[in-house]
Amino acid sequence: MNEKKRELWKERIQEFNESKLSQKEFARQGGLSVNTLQYWLRKAKAEPDFVSSTDWLEVKKPEPAPKASPMILEIDGVRIALMEDFDPEFLKNVIRTLKQP
Repeated sequence: MNEKKRELWKERIQEFNESKLSQKEFARQGGLSVNTLQYWLRKAKAEPDFVSSTDWLEVKKPEPAPKASPMILEIDGVRIALMEDFDPEFLKNVIRTLKQP
């Protein structure tokens, strides 16, 4: 088989697979015969190495962000550990409650 023709059809079949078009529409847009497209699709299916059907992309899991150390607040002998995202309004209520006799 002519290697240039084989390479041309490898590219066309790859384009067809990526296009998500029907065979009829892809053939029409490319000025091809539907029968010829179907012939090459059958040929590609019979030869698994004819067209690569999967492109792999490496995905790396991000490293988890290091946990911040809590800020320790001591009020009248009571220690409170505050993380970076503490709620200031809640802290006010806690301090107010601790200050009550």
